[in-house]
Amino acid sequence: MDIIKRGLIFLLIFLLSILVVNAGTAEYIKPSNLQVFTVGDLIEFEISVDFDIKKASLGINCEDDFSYSYFEKKSFDEPGTKVFKTTFDTTGRNPGICTFNSVFYKFEGATDIANIITIALEDNNELPQGPVSVVRGLPDSAFPGSFVDVFLSVIPHESFTGIVVRETVPDNVFMSKYGAGNVEVIFDGVSLLKYLFMSANDVNNAVVFYTLKLPNDLPSGSELTFNGDWVILENEGEIIGDQTITIEGFKIPSCPINDIELLEYVDKWSKLELSQNEAENDEIMMQIIEVWKTC
Repeated sequence: MDIIKRGLIFLLIFLLSILVVNAGTAEYIKPSNLQVFTVGDLIEFEISVDFDIKKASLGINCEDDFSYSYFEKKSFDEPGTKVFKTTFDTTGRNPGICTFNSVFYKFEGATDIANIITIALEDNNELPQGPVSVVRGLPDSAFPGSFVDVFLSVIPHESFTGIVVRETVPDNVFMSKYGAGNVEVIFDGVSLLKYLFMSANDVNNAVVFYTLKLPNDLPSGSELTFNGDWVILENEGEIIGDQTITIEGFKIPSCPINDIELLEYVDKWSKLELSQNEAENDEIMMQIIEVWKTC
């Protein structure tokens, strides 16, 4: 695959979350977004569409320590169907975050895209003994000035009606996003983020995420350290998993980035001038686009 095609694939995945399907709709029936699965599970996918499908493809991007370790694409020819179904076997996969995107091809040749969906994949054999496990997922490294997604997988091993997760983010980073759907969440405006998981019956497995914007002046080689814990009635424990991010590499520009400057970065990206490493070159371009979107 040449560099342009490779780059377009990565940019496509990055932009899926903001795209709207053209001339038709497609939505996931299952699995649910931000759902937790166990290594070895056979994940069933079902996506409904309101148009005839000529072909559908499911893109699978499972991240091992948040690097692009796996990328698989499976295509299915099912003329005339209104529902796209397939499965994904997680046997042998490493724990981490997986993202899935579906692309549908109509008979007239148009392409429609279902929004990206994210799940967490955990290995129960590696989790410590105790009433609750909360696992943090971080990238190994990040660029100065970049956006970083932090995932928290909440896995109760017993029956509870409520769990509070308390996360302390590093100093001098900026909270960009921390909404969590039906989960109650508060942020103190400085560094403490709290999630309340509650149910009249039992709290189920869940995964939430928040997004940080890193300062541009973080020195290369420095580390950001995360801390947190969980609380239930009569017990508490520490968040496990990843704890640090190493700062290194390209300094992502800050706002303002105007359209001409963005196109200049695109030109550099196409020539591998942002980085000689293809994956890193793609990641830098995606980060620049994300900054441009917020300016």
